[in-house]
Amino acid sequence: MLFRSGKRVAKLDGIPADILSIGQVSKTLTPNMDADAIGGSVNIESKTSRDAPGLRMIGSYGQSNLYDSPQRQGAISYGRRYGRDREMGLFIGGSYDTNNRVYDDVEPNYGYKAFGGDSVAVPLSTSRREYFTQRDRRGLAAAADYSWDPATSISLKLMWTRFNDAAIRYRQDQTIGKNTANVTVVSPTTGSATGGSITSNVQQRTPIDQNYVLSLSGTAEPGPVKLDYAVTGTQNEFVRLNAGDVTFTQKSVNMTWDRTDPIIPMIVPVGTYPSDPTKFAYNAYTIANQIARGRDIGAQLNGRLPFGTGTPSALQFGVKLRQERRTFDDASVAYTLNAGKSYTLNDVLGGFTNARHFWGQYPLGIAPSDQSNERFVRSHPEMFTVTTDSKNAALLNVYSGTERIGAGYASYTLDAGRWHWLAGVRMENTATTYTANKAVTDAAKNTTVVPVAGSGNYTNLFPSAQLRYEVNPVTNLRFAVSTGIARPLYYDLAPHVSVSPGATASDPSAVSLGNTELTPTTSVNYDVMLEHFNSDVGVASIAAYYKQVRNLIYYQNFVYPSAPYAGFNATQPKNGPDGTVWGLEGTLIQRMDFLPGVLDGLGIDANATYAQSSSNIPGRRGKPFPRQANWNGNAALTYAKGIVSSRITVQYNGPYIYTLGDGTRNIQTGDTYMMEHKQVDASVNVQVFQNAQFVIQGLNLNNAPFGYFFGGDPKAIKQRELYGRTVSLIWRLSY
Repeated sequence: MLFRSGKRVAKLDGIPADILSIGQVSKTLTPNMDADAIGGSVNIESKTSRDAPGLRMIGSYGQSNLYDSPQRQGAISYGRRYGRDREMGLFIGGSYDTNNRVYDDVEPNYGYKAFGGDSVAVPLSTSRREYFTQRDRRGLAAAADYSWDPATSISLKLMWTRFNDAAIRYRQDQTIGKNTANVTVVSPTTGSATGGSITSNVQQRTPIDQNYVLSLSGTAEPGPVKLDYAVTGTQNEFVRLNAGDVTFTQKSVNMTWDRTDPIIPMIVPVGTYPSDPTKFAYNAYTIANQIARGRDIGAQLNGRLPFGTGTPSALQFGVKLRQERRTFDDASVAYTLNAGKSYTLNDVLGGFTNARHFWGQYPLGIAPSDQSNERFVRSHPEMFTVTTDSKNAALLNVYSGTERIGAGYASYTLDAGRWHWLAGVRMENTATTYTANKAVTDAAKNTTVVPVAGSGNYTNLFPSAQLRYEVNPVTNLRFAVSTGIARPLYYDLAPHVSVSPGATASDPSAVSLGNTELTPTTSVNYDVMLEHFNSDVGVASIAAYYKQVRNLIYYQNFVYPSAPYAGFNATQPKNGPDGTVWGLEGTLIQRMDFLPGVLDGLGIDANATYAQSSSNIPGRRGKPFPRQANWNGNAALTYAKGIVSSRITVQYNGPYIYTLGDGTRNIQTGDTYMMEHKQVDASVNVQVFQNAQFVIQGLNLNNAPFGYFFGGDPKAIKQRELYGRTVSLIWRLSY
């Protein structure tokens, strides 16, 4: 597994797909699998000579229609088996792609104002943002394996990935105020305001994520016992250096506002858009310098002992030890302008403007140059002072933590006619330590930062049982009962207090806090599935599931009360008591070869999941789980005949609660929801020669937006991003 900055989820988008072989998704857990997966687990493996024999080359060129952003990709690999019986294999492969993408973003905020005996929703601010990204992925993979006989083998794998997610973001906020005190309502959807402000901001984003993976695995059969073993080491480094964020502000601007179209709330300065850079005074300048490191070392040994009792059965057992360490260092700083000094946008004015932002609905005006600002601050040290609060803020963000998990398991399998049984238990002991910093304020309201440390230790048992009944040779009925755990994030366990680089007090979730009292979420899972396979590798299945969840971890929103983030919007993870999740899943993969003529190449590839959840989070009894959509699904119409194969796919992810408020539809205090997402993709693959393929691929053809909305009202947009459509030409060669 590959981790980043204290997270437990693997950052798969930073790994080039061309060096990967398979991705295995397990919906139910067996005793030989790690128990830290309540909803399921994903296992990925890099390629070997068996997966990609010979010489293979891939190249592509694409372009997004949003500002004609180019995208390029290339990959090459070579794999070969050696020896009389092909007992030895070697593989080496590399991949590179650069994705120059531009996307438009707007993030409004709202308040209420009395009008005509009712409350009118008023946009308090609209934050207009445009990102110019240059995502650069590189990866190398190598593998060597040797088999002495069918039961004895050894394999060595190495992988390196590097993901540079660089970007320049331009941000301009039109703000009426923190509340509606200076707002005049003209109609339920329009009005004016006095004393507003406009900001002009530029931010550098410089994150680089690198992973190194080394694994040694093998099999052996000493006597009746079949063994497999693995030793794995992973090193991760996430670096953000010299990421500047500078803001200039013009105050006392009169505004008009318009929410006639609630999806596009408008705040417009009276008269022409302010374009005098001398009126934009210095507001803030921060430089983010952050490094997150992770190391994961693990070893496991599994054994299988078959029994010759006349009924096929076996005992499986094993042990595993995993040691992880995570650190986060922060040396970010913020600058204040010294008394008597003057610094305006005019001193570092850049050439960027964009009247086309969001198709002209949210134009971007004058903006600073990030490079000119860097040069100005360096050449005028007498004008600026690094604030004590920013130094304390960086210290509060520093943490380190370790986690050691020792596990052992045993299970028994039995085949009796049409019945297949598997039952067993896994035990895991978890030991954690952390060191961090906390803020202490004395009677004189002076804030200092002091170190804090702690540790934890707990043991869990995870029993499970599975039953498969063979209705006929192509139809199975499956039942499973399993238990699982979701441990808190490393970052959430350490008592840190951190702010997002460049965040302002009004930004949602600007500050995040850790919670040393967090306990793991555990679950008991019940699954039943009916599956039917076709001779042409088609499948139809339907499944039902029910999960009993205890100690659910959720994130609570609040306003931070003290220095150095007094008044900032903040979130902190907490444990809820319990809850339930249940639902249905369906899959249909079918080639329609019963149709006449050229239509027999048509096919359907579809799946859908329906989920219902009920939590007992304090004050929200019976309400859905955070981040749990009711509906998710994919549907594809495929065609494969002769040298042509193609597909058009519709993906759907339903809306869900992203962060918790008070559970009402109030757009100030209610929950924040993720918008539903519908995306259409398509591809056409032509086998030009036996060893050459040509592919035309279109992504996000419907230009689906991404974002959030407030208080359960889909029209109260909190964030809306557009990425444009991307069309790519891909060619693949193999020898």
